[in-house]
Amino acid sequence: MLLHLLVHIRRHVSVSRIGQIEKTVHCERCNCQYGYVVHRRAIGRAGYSIWRSKKEAVDSATYKAAIKVVNLLAQAIEPVPCPGCGWVQSTMVREMRRRFGRWIIGVGAVALVTFLCTAGVIYLNETYDPRHPMRATSLTHIEDAIVIAIALCCGAIAARLGLSFLIDPNGVYRADRPNIPGSPIGYRIGDSAATGKSAISPITDERSGRATVQLAVARLPAKCCRCLKETSTTKRFRCGKFAQLAVPVCQSCIRWAKAAKVLLGIAGGMLGFVAGCAGAFYLPQGENEVILPLAFGGAAFGAAMGLLIARSFRFVKFSRFSSDRNVVRIDFKNHQYAVLMREEGRLV
Repeated sequence: MLLHLLVHIRRHVSVSRIGQIEKTVHCERCNCQYGYVVHRRAIGRAGYSIWRSKKEAVDSATYKAAIKVVNLLAQAIEPVPCPGCGWVQSTMVREMRRRFGRWIIGVGAVALVTFLCTAGVIYLNETYDPRHPMRATSLTHIEDAIVIAIALCCGAIAARLGLSFLIDPNGVYRADRPNIPGSPIGYRIGDSAATGKSAISPITDERSGRATVQLAVARLPAKCCRCLKETSTTKRFRCGKFAQLAVPVCQSCIRWAKAAKVLLGIAGGMLGFVAGCAGAFYLPQGENEVILPLAFGGAAFGAAMGLLIARSFRFVKFSRFSSDRNVVRIDFKNHQYAVLMREEGRLV
């Protein structure tokens, strides 16, 4: 009882910290010295209970976050092309390959667990009654499930490894190479016009309407991301845990988004209600008591679908948030806003 009480009264706190450091690189191709500023983000966690105050837990979490940031900054490598010749260094290429396709390993792990669990369920089902021996077909199914699990897991790892070696940014050499999305912009050491410090280059090869920004330094143009009107109003969007970005949106567009969400929810609910009532005509006689539950269930489902459709009308969408790098990819509904970001370079 005491242990149960202690577990439930224990609380946890999390603290986020962002750090930056200037990295110096010696180009392998043209032998020039260039640099870039790299940012890293870490989260420290600690718990407190009746024997430890919340302030002590916050201090501990802050210390842990600071230590993590220092370690991340010491190991940080970003794929930044040389500003003189456009060459991407070999250590940077290896880092790009290391980051590539981590989700493929996750898919392999899920397949491994799924098929092993299937084999386990078959085995338990066959051995539930000790009086009946295991059938040969069941044993074959168990063996097949284990073989498939190992094959899919190993295949996923091999596929990721093979595909990662296809990453070669220097394969098609360009002296005026665009900046790699999500990476800092390089600058020559000693250049007085090192405007690239602490910035994401506005010149990238990303598709129309997309921009990858560093949240620690991102500054968006003071125009509505939907209608491009001058505005001082911003709307904060959550990108990940403890990560937010203020995106300029005018009041009229905010009202439009709210109205569209409400109207689509109501319309979906009404259509679902009508569909539920219409479905009642196909019920056998004597089951009229399920008409109302069916109608209101259809209304709830229709409203949920309407709200889901309303999400597709959002003027900004965040994806591929990297917690350690503190970088997020933004897709704007109005592609001209992403063009405006690149033209004005308001990302410093």
